[in-house]
Amino acid sequence: MKEIKWKNEFDVLIKDLDEPRKFLAEKLNDVLKKISKRPGSFNIEELNSIIDGFRIHFSREEKLLAKYRYPEVDLHRKEHKSYLRCLIKLRRRLAEDPETTDNEMVDHIADVYSDHICNCDKEYAPYLRLRKKIEAHSLRR
Repeated sequence: MKEIKWKNEFDVLIKDLDEPRKFLAEKLNDVLKKISKRPGSFNIEELNSIIDGFRIHFSREEKLLAKYRYPEVDLHRKEHKSYLRCLIKLRRRLAEDPETTDNEMVDHIADVYSDHICNCDKEYAPYLRLRKKIEAHSLRR
């Protein structure tokens, strides 16, 4: 099973975003390990909790991107929806057959999130940090 190994370079240097991203990566790793090793003993509620966590985080991130008028916010939102669909597909598959082990799907889910935090989130980071800095400077005047 592939694992998301958090590295400092994954940080976008915005605390309100970095902390939940790291937390979700850790929790996702835990859940995916359980699914890979012993799917029959896996509790679907753990996956539901991860899906809810991603929904909340993605919503907050999208609101922040929209607030600062990030030009690619719609594309980023589509990435989030696509990822949630992958998680929901895994949940459905496990609900239908709790004994199934689909390591290909588990690896895909880990790969997609790794790619998202390494690439997609890193794309908005400089823009968002600059906009937040400009806003803070304007408020001090």
